Amino acid sequence: MLRRCSRQQRSQVQTGLPSSRPRAQVRRATKASCGKRPHVAQSGRSISWLIHPVCAAHPNPGGILDTMATCLIEHATSRLVLRQWRQCDRAPFAALNADPLVMEQFPSLLSPDQSDAMVSRCAAQLERDGHGLWAVEIRTSGEFIGFVGLAVPSWEAAFTPCTEIGWRLARQAWGHGYASEAANAALATAFDQLGLDELVSFTTTGNVRSQQVMQRIGLTRDASEDFDHPLVADGPLRRHVLYRLRRADWEMRRLLLPKPAGLA
Repeated sequence: MLRRCSRQQRSQVQTGLPSSRPRAQVRRATKASCGKRPHVAQSGRSISWLIHPVCAAHPNPGGILDTMATCLIEHATSRLVLRQWRQCDRAPFAALNADPLVMEQFPSLLSPDQSDAMVSRCAAQLERDGHGLWAVEIRTSGEFIGFVGLAVPSWEAAFTPCTEIGWRLARQAWGHGYASEAANAALATAFDQLGLDELVSFTTTGNVRSQQVMQRIGLTRDASEDFDHPLVADGPLRRHVLYRLRRADWEMRRLLLPKPAGLA
């Protein structure tokens, strides 16, 4: 469950640094439309990614915000692009947030105004910090399918302050492995570029689908850390499970994964 972060807690997350990994590339921001994206070289299996810091000196007219205040980290996986938000993302995102099945594990649906406000916050965070909740699109079609990324909870619990990894995808994007693929790219940002020691993720006890994504990307649960969400009223949605992933465990897991095709 992702909510707006306070200024103080956001400052606890390190800003993005240029990656020293061989796969990192620097890409100038170019004018983009909401249709099919330009060709990007195939990066191999779905767990692979390319990381593109887009620096402040270059405008980004395809995004909601005209210029980048910091280096914007964007990802291209084998099937997806994680990028800055665009004006044309607002309508499909509002539809996603009004879908009762997508929002089944949240206290309420979002109105169009509430959905638009969330888009603006996400876009501003990416402009300010270079990372955050990225808009996700399918590379071959340019179709917007939701968001995946990093956030800092603004409320207090036994495990805060922390950085959360989370996602929300449209119903038609379920069942294709997109959430796991995009989340693996977000993990690379958190551990490789931001130097974080740990990430958490949490959801309602009944959200089995999201918990399965957490498990697939390497997060583990300790049932003793389950908690009542302080911003959710008493009821079946208040009890949440907490999953964690530490940097050392992620690095070990990455060593055991098959290498993407075409990468040394």
